[in-house]
Amino acid sequence: MQNLTFDSIQQPAKALNIPEEFLSAARREGCLAFVHGRVRADMLAEFLLKNMSRVNALTEGYWPRWKSDEEPPKLRRTKLEAMKVRIAKLAAEVAPQKRHRGREIAAAVKRELGPELAARLVAMTPGAAALELQQVRDRILTS
Repeated sequence: MQNLTFDSIQQPAKALNIPEEFLSAARREGCLAFVHGRVRADMLAEFLLKNMSRVNALTEGYWPRWKSDEEPPKLRRTKLEAMKVRIAKLAAEVAPQKRHRGREIAAAVKRELGPELAARLVAMTPGAAALELQQVRDRILTS
C-alpha cells in the first residue's frame, strides 16, 4: 500500500467515509498512524483491522449523546477492506506525476550508463571522469 498522509483527523474521516469517533478511538488506543497532527492512512487501516473489536467497544462509549436514538456504527472487515482499496486509489491520484518522473529517470539512467561510458571513464583522468559524470547526471535529471 502506498503512503498517504492526511493533515488532520477530519480529512481521513471524510475521504474514507468513516466516522471521526473511530479515528479518535484508534488514537486513544495508541495507533501509531497519528504523528504530529497528521494521519498516515496505511498505518491507520492496518491498526483498525487488527484492533477492530477494541475500537468498536471504545466507540460505543463515546458515541455522541445527540445520536442516542441511533445505534452506534460498527467497524466491519468488509468496510475496512474497502477502505484499504480507497486509500490505494487516493494515493495513486495524489502522486501519478511522481511515478511517471521516476520512470523517466530510470530510462535516462539505462540510456546514459552503458559500456561506452565505462570505457570512456577508464581512459580519463580522475578530474575529467568526475566532470563527465557530472554532465551525465545533469543530462539524466534534465531529461
